[in-house]
Amino acid sequence: MASSVRLAIDRDNPPFTLQDDLTGEATGFSVELCRLCLEEAGTEAEFVAADGPFTQSIWLTSGRVDAVVDLTASERRQQWFDCSSGYYVDELAVFSHREGPLWAGLERVPGALAVKSNSYAEEWLRRHHPRLALRPVNEAAQLVATVAARRAAAFVVSRANGAALSAAHPEAGLRQAGPPFAPAALCLAVMHDRGDGLLRDFNRGLAELRAAGRFDELLRRWALAHA
Repeated sequence: MASSVRLAIDRDNPPFTLQDDLTGEATGFSVELCRLCLEEAGTEAEFVAADGPFTQSIWLTSGRVDAVVDLTASERRQQWFDCSSGYYVDELAVFSHREGPLWAGLERVPGALAVKSNSYAEEWLRRHHPRLALRPVNEAAQLVATVAARRAAAFVVSRANGAALSAAHPEAGLRQAGPPFAPAALCLAVMHDRGDGLLRDFNRGLAELRAAGRFDELLRRWALAHA
């Protein structure tokens, strides 16, 4: 196992991954978790901030990074990627204007839905609601700006991410619209046949953190529900 690995994160995916605008330092639940899991194997994690999941995937397939943090496992993605054990199960949710119309469900969306390009949200919606109009963007700030400017009726992200974005942008007046849906696990992902040792070390570290109760401490520190 290498003494250091490069992990691609989404620079704006609170509370899981964030990059400090002033220092450039990576932080978030998933950043801390990866550091702790890989420390158990004597491996240092270097975090490389990308502009959303589309760039993360490009960097992984091109070999620029060794793994991607917070990839949501799906049948399609597992054709190309090997995934670690799931470390957090979240659900997708819709976020819209607090003063907008009552949410009538995905079957009656009054306009386009903003999603991060190449995200699990985009994949799931295209598969299960192919007639929906989607407006892919690169970053979380663009999701908020698109809805605030009324260029989309709402955006779809994970429930925890949407809640964090709503709290970080109170001027946008966002709220969760309707119940969450499409639960899926967040994983560390590598290319097929390119990171078996990394996943093995991560999974071992994750199991040890859970057994010692340190995983629960990390969840509490980032105000996340038990996963």
